[in-house]
Formats: sequence, C-alpha cells, structure tokens
Amino acid sequence: FNKGAQGSVEFPDTTKPVNTFDLIQLSTGDDVINLNTPPNPPFTALTPAINADGTTNFEGARWVVALGGNDNFMGTAGNDVPIVGNAGNDTFLMGDGADVAVGGRDSDKLNGEAGNDILNGNAGNDRVDGGDGNDTLNGGRDNDIIIGGLGNDLISGDAGQDFLTGGGGADTFVLKNDADNAAATAALADVITDFSIADADKIQLVGAGFADLTFESIDLAIDGGGATAATAIKAGGQYLGIVQTVSPFDLANSSLFVV
Repeated sequence: FNKGAQGSVEFPDTTKPVNTFDLIQLSTGDDVINLNTPPNPPFTALTPAINADGTTNFEGARWVVALGGNDNFMGTAGNDVPIVGNAGNDTFLMGDGADVAVGGRDSDKLNGEAGNDILNGNAGNDRVDGGDGNDTLNGGRDNDIIIGGLGNDLISGDAGQDFLTGGGGADTFVLKNDADNAAATAALADVITDFSIADADKIQLVGAGFADLTFESIDLAIDGGGATAATAIKAGGQYLGIVQTVSPFDLANSSLFVV
C-alpha cells in the first residue's frame, strides 16, 4: 500500500495480475491520483477505494471517496464510477464519458460535461449541471439548482426548494407528493424554469393521481425580478411544483404522467 505520499502516486499500466491494493491516505496538500489500467486487464474486477483530501485528478478510477475539506475532482475521458464527496464544499468536473458522482454533506458543484451522467447533489445547497448527454440528475436534500443541459434528461429536485432547468432536449421533471418534497406554500415549492411543450418536455408525478390534482395560476417573481405568469401544481392542498410561463390548460392537456 501507499500511505501519506506527497506529490503524486501512479499505478501504471501493467500486464501482471494484482489481487488488491490499498491507497489509504495521501498528504494534506494538493494531491494527484492517476490510475491507469490496460485495455484488456487480466482481472475480472478493479474496485480500489481511494480517500483523497485536496485537489484530485484521476483517470480510469472505479471508486473515489473524499475526506473532509473542499475537494476538487477533475475527471478525464472515460467512465468514472462513482465519485463520492464528503464534508466540505466539493467541486466535480467529470469530463467526457458516462460518469457517476454523488455530492457530500455541504454545498457542492457537480458538472457532468459530455456523456450520459448520473449526478446526485446529496445534502447541502448544490448546483448540479448535467452538460451534454441524456443525464439523470437529483438535487438531494436542501435547496438546489439543477440544469440538464443539451439532451433528454431526467431531473428531480428532491427535498427542499429546487430550481429545475432542462435545457435543450425532451426533458422529464419529477415532482413528488410526499412529506419531504411537497410544500405547504407556493413560495417553498420546486420551480421548473423552462418547461417546453414544443420540445416534448414532460412532468412525472410520484404519489399523486390525476384525480388528486388541481392547478393554480400564480405570478412568480424570482430573486427580486419581475413577476411572470406560472402554474402551480397541487395535490390535496400541497404544492408539488411551479411551472413558469405555461398555462394550466397546457399542463393538464398532455404534459403530465403519473407513476
């Protein structure tokens, strides 16, 4: 194993089988991890667990877990699965490829870039940006900003008041009727900022049937800006979400489905 190494630790390409290795802890400074595996590795699984505190670069890693502190994760081309934050305000710049990243306990920034990514903000007021590709995005707890980018994305704010922006493509926004997600007032509800019927966007409702739904026309002002027309989706007196610049008729007509 390697412990407390300063600078960088490299595991180069090799054709020799390796049963296991442990990278227990790097230095307290800005560390660099490079993991390279051959195109046809002579093993059936490679699942190193890596704890890193500081600036971390990785290539071909299968599992990276941060320690406390404000960490920066920078992926490269390839499928980096998964990258997990911890305490501190972490930044994930995943690079191209179908990546998986999970934020930690504080306010993190996750950017999937190109590829079909799975990103979860977890706890804290996070910013989650899928980038290009058909991404699955979840804000987690607290008040998050989620941006799908180009592609057909699945976007869920989860608990807290979240702002959901699909971007280009036919996106699906998830609204849930449960104690953690529904809001008592419109001012606390999730907001879908760019719902587009022309782009074939949809709203997926969880825990509410069509018979439970009512629609309320409201004027919505965000961050001190001017008020715009919006539609609040309600179930049993609770607000599931608010959709900007779309009429209740258009939502009820063709844009909702229930699971």
